[in-house]
Amino acid sequence: MTKIKKFKTFVNESTNNKTIKDFPYVMEFFKKFYPDKNISNIPVYIISEEEWPDGKGRQTENDLEGGIRIHEDQIERDSEIGWLIHEVGHVLELRGEQKPYIISKKEFDGYPNEDNEQTPMFYQFHYLIDKGLTEDEVIRLEKNDYSNKKGGGTLWSEYKDNFFRRYYNEIKKKL
Repeated sequence: MTKIKKFKTFVNESTNNKTIKDFPYVMEFFKKFYPDKNISNIPVYIISEEEWPDGKGRQTENDLEGGIRIHEDQIERDSEIGWLIHEVGHVLELRGEQKPYIISKKEFDGYPNEDNEQTPMFYQFHYLIDKGLTEDEVIRLEKNDYSNKKGGGTLWSEYKDNFFRRYYNEIKKKL
C-alpha cells in the first residue's frame, strides 16, 4: 500500500493542524519588521512520519491554498533555522509578492538561486541575522539542514556553501 496522498486527503488525516499564530517567533518577526503582512491565519499542517508520503524528500511543502505542510521532525528545531519563516515567504510569494534577486543568476545559476526561492530566503536570512547569527553559524545550520533531509544523503555542496555565504553578506548589507 502506498503512502502517497493527494493534498486534501493528506491534510484531512493530519491530527496536528495549527496556524502561523501558534508559532510566536514567526508572528513576532513579521510584526516587528513587516507588520503589513497578513499571515496569522496561514494553516500549518504538522505531518507525522506515518502520514508523510514515501518519496517526498522535502520537509515542507506549500500549495496554492496557502497551507504549509511540515514534517514533525522539522518542526522540533524550526525556530533555530527559521524554516516556517521561509515557508511563509513561499505563501506570500504565491499571493503575488516577489523579492528581487540578491545575487544575479549570472553569478549563481540554479537552486537555490531561483525565482521561487528569493522571497522565502530573504525572510529567513533576515530572521537569522536579526537573531545575531554569524555567517559561520548560518552556514552550519544550512549545511546541517541540507545534510539531514528525509531520505538520507547529503545535498550540500561547495556551490551551496559559496552561495549561502555570499547571500548572508548581501542580505546583511541591505538590512
